[in-house]
Amino acid sequence: SLFVGGFICVQQKWILLVMKVNALLVMLAIVEATFCIEEMIGDYPKPSGYVIKNFTFENYVDHFTDPLKKKFMQRYYQVDDYWNKQEGSLVILYLCPESTCTFPFHRLFTLQVAEQLKGLFFVIEHRYYGKSQPVTDWTFPNMKYLTHDQALADYAHFIEYMKKKILEEYKINTKWIVVGGSYAGALSAWFRYKYPHLVVGALASSGVVVPLSDYWQFEKQIVIDVLSEGEYCFNILKHYQSVVEYKLLKAPVQERQELLKIFNGNGNETNDEFMFFFADLHSLFPQYGHRKELCTLLKKLNESGITFEKQMEEYAKAGIYRGIVFPKYTRKIQRNTTINTTISSRQWAYQYCTAYGWLQTPYQEKPLRWSGMTLGYWYKYCHDIFDTLTIPFINRTAAMYGSDTITKYGSNIFFTQGRDDPWKWVGIYYQVPENPKIEVGVSNCDDCAHCVEMYTPTDNDPK
Repeated sequence: SLFVGGFICVQQKWILLVMKVNALLVMLAIVEATFCIEEMIGDYPKPSGYVIKNFTFENYVDHFTDPLKKKFMQRYYQVDDYWNKQEGSLVILYLCPESTCTFPFHRLFTLQVAEQLKGLFFVIEHRYYGKSQPVTDWTFPNMKYLTHDQALADYAHFIEYMKKKILEEYKINTKWIVVGGSYAGALSAWFRYKYPHLVVGALASSGVVVPLSDYWQFEKQIVIDVLSEGEYCFNILKHYQSVVEYKLLKAPVQERQELLKIFNGNGNETNDEFMFFFADLHSLFPQYGHRKELCTLLKKLNESGITFEKQMEEYAKAGIYRGIVFPKYTRKIQRNTTINTTISSRQWAYQYCTAYGWLQTPYQEKPLRWSGMTLGYWYKYCHDIFDTLTIPFINRTAAMYGSDTITKYGSNIFFTQGRDDPWKWVGIYYQVPENPKIEVGVSNCDDCAHCVEMYTPTDNDPK
């Protein structure tokens, strides 16, 4: 069954698939059966007693056209406490997403798999993020090495080096599986497709493998999610949006400045910067499985009798708690070309402005965000950041790595999706009958959203 119930079922199914890989070198060669029976789920204790080792590795700045083969240092982490050197040949490579790479303490499911199967576990940082910087600054010409092709080649070089090192030191021919979530989930699927001789399989959790410029379906899913909680939740968000638009676009300047100040603005930000932030403020709660939290808060504020300004103060605090803060959305930060190992917004903007799109426009039937957030808004947004015209060149990405290519020619890839995830519409959400070597599992449970299968299992997880 495609809809395999709670995400524990999806996790359990993947463990069984990995066990097949470990034993047979063939991922996804499984009989059709349901794995969602309680006896097979059991409890998932957190991995314990492991030591995280932090290393850097020499990789190539340009894998394809540089005859000098200039190099940079790429960060990775290693956990080998569970690795049985006599029996264990399984290696799991966890791809960090488009941000500074810290050890994924909140996403320990794959480390748990390594523990159960006595495998070796690596985590690798994406080029241009964190400490893995191949250039001296982030000026537009220097961003040209920030591509998925270069990133995939980074991983290939790393795996080839480690395979050789382990073989020489321990006489073990290792079998590798690559895993990732969201953009890194797409990378994991793309890597298995492009380098099938290096990995025996891939887990792509919420993998966004479909480049798309006009991504109005993102907001459509957000609307579906909040309406599932009740019409009241949608109506409150709609009311908030209308009041915000009035204060920004029509009210006296003092009201505009007071609104921006509530969200830690200084008054110099542009209206469209705030509109982007405010759309994300209500979207990121459902995206990460916190729809109930959002709607419960909105209902409480709406029934409290306090002023709109006081409601916004509480709303802003909730956003800060979830890491959604207005200053991160200003062009001042995204235009800064000085390398900052804690910042990821400029790099990620470069990637979606040039290669992927995923530009979130209003859902016309039931819009929640500002109507001005059209494709023209986003093209200008990208231009303002990089001082040059950057329209996403999605045709090449789609031809090389899009869903049609992956589902036709890919093999041993397990795509997982959360039912409530607004990113599922640019992923592989349905089974592919013509290619049995592609497997899809959907966590069909309440508030099961983006990358839900990757999180550290708890007793309270939906089953």
